[in-house]
Amino acid sequence: MRNQHFPDHDLPAPLYLGLPIWQHPSWPALWLPQTQARNNALQAYAAHFSSVEGNSTFYALPDNATCQRWYESVPANFRFTFKIHQDVSHADNILINADTLGSQLSSLTDLKEKLGPLMLQLPARFSPARLDELAQFISKWPKAFCLAVEVRHPAFFEKGDAEKSLNKLLKDAGVNRVMMDTRALFSEQILSEAMLDAREKKPRLPLHVWASAGQPVVRFVGHDDDEINKQCLLPWVNKCHTWRMAGISPYVFLHRADNKDAPWLAHLFINLYNELYPEQALPEIGLSAQPDQQALF
Repeated sequence: MRNQHFPDHDLPAPLYLGLPIWQHPSWPALWLPQTQARNNALQAYAAHFSSVEGNSTFYALPDNATCQRWYESVPANFRFTFKIHQDVSHADNILINADTLGSQLSSLTDLKEKLGPLMLQLPARFSPARLDELAQFISKWPKAFCLAVEVRHPAFFEKGDAEKSLNKLLKDAGVNRVMMDTRALFSEQILSEAMLDAREKKPRLPLHVWASAGQPVVRFVGHDDDEINKQCLLPWVNKCHTWRMAGISPYVFLHRADNKDAPWLAHLFINLYNELYPEQALPEIGLSAQPDQQALF
């Protein structure tokens, strides 16, 4: 069956799965081949995952040589998903630092077809009063790049006029909405200091699941207890499968309070998906039981 959203792909559409980092000092001992992980961490990571949530571009812009090296380190089916620089997303007006945005897009062009959605992560102070500003930003956005927008102002989660206006803007422009799911993180049971710290840093907002365009972005923050994670991941497994069969290609990024543990959360997602949908199974990432978790369960 042909895919109307992405004509180059048959159904089901691809699902791009990844973590918020592509290297961690603990991974060579726990998971990745040590020599490969130390020589080229991105290449080692990309052998197991099809995307990454790149946070480095929020703080600094890569040069063209770096992007070319990244491009050469990953396979053809890999997609980079980077945040737009904070000088743009967190400015008092997101239109004023066009030069910074232009520099970022220019360097990321070297990733060619391996560049996925770019995420405009707006702060909580970006209120509905600034929707016209966002509309202008979107109108100037180069069509060659896929855009995803994350909002954090509470009014955008109240199912009122503000959220309806935002959703209409995104849908009409073919812009994806980023969905951040912190339900597992904020469940009652607390098992670690890392979780307490993550609760201080991550937003606690309602989850509204909706694909405004063909590449929705899901950012899921897990718990230390995998039973809680299972309960919260299962609806995503089903929704992602529904999207894939409708020709929509989701990007799913799995976080943990300590991202050392994030590969095992991805492993859980894959296992849940493949148990329910074996005919459209996702590639395994070849993990054994998580060492830190064995004593907990």
